[in-house]
Amino acid sequence: MALQTASTLIAGFVGFLALRRMLGGSLQSPSTGGLSVPEFLRSGLGYQGINATGLFLAQAHMFVVMSVGSLAGFGLYSAAYGLSRMVSPIQASIGNVVFAHSVGSAESGRGEAAMRALRITFLPLLILAGLIAAVSPWLVQLLLGREFAAAARPFTILTIEAVVAGAAFILGQHLQAVGRVRAVLAVSALSMIPILMAAVTLDEGNVVVGMAWLMLLASSLRLIATLLVYRKQFGVAVWRVFPSGADCRLVLDLLKRAR
Repeated sequence: MALQTASTLIAGFVGFLALRRMLGGSLQSPSTGGLSVPEFLRSGLGYQGINATGLFLAQAHMFVVMSVGSLAGFGLYSAAYGLSRMVSPIQASIGNVVFAHSVGSAESGRGEAAMRALRITFLPLLILAGLIAAVSPWLVQLLLGREFAAAARPFTILTIEAVVAGAAFILGQHLQAVGRVRAVLAVSALSMIPILMAAVTLDEGNVVVGMAWLMLLASSLRLIATLLVYRKQFGVAVWRVFPSGADCRLVLDLLKRAR
């Protein structure tokens, strides 16, 4: 990560100077009237910090389970985590669309489109996660074999965690697109705390299920903190995370157009 950070900063700075020369010093920012080198570096460090914390959140829990638990426990947790990501591509795709919509859009300042995307997807995916959880003992054995039957419980927890993490990702994409990089970095750093706690609170006997619960706690903290940032930055009503009547009518209208 240190090498990646250094190379990104060097390449970004060189690219900045090259663009500035190519544009004849006309590289302007609508909000400040000019893009200074310190502003550029602060933004670059912020985005790099988000990438670094993302790498931590994606890999550190595996390292803890591997270090604290047994090889068999690591195999169970890895299987449960990998299988639980089956619902993640939906929110990941929507988050990328939110980012593309928010960059340079005059109507994106209050984040209403991102909140609508969250409301439309959050409840249906939670219901889907609940249905998957209900059949998890059968599903895990069907897909992975009887040897992985003990992975059903962490799989249930991590499937719900995947939906919560995806909701935070959707809102985080909008915040990054409109330049709230430090807020996203602070939220990501906050969500690292439960995973750091795992290294001192879990042992071989409870690391598989305990790590799943701490991952859910980390994603829940990230979502709640992101909603608070939204309320502070944009002044929007953030606690209505389930679809309204207008949201349902919008979905029905989109389905009719798709026919």
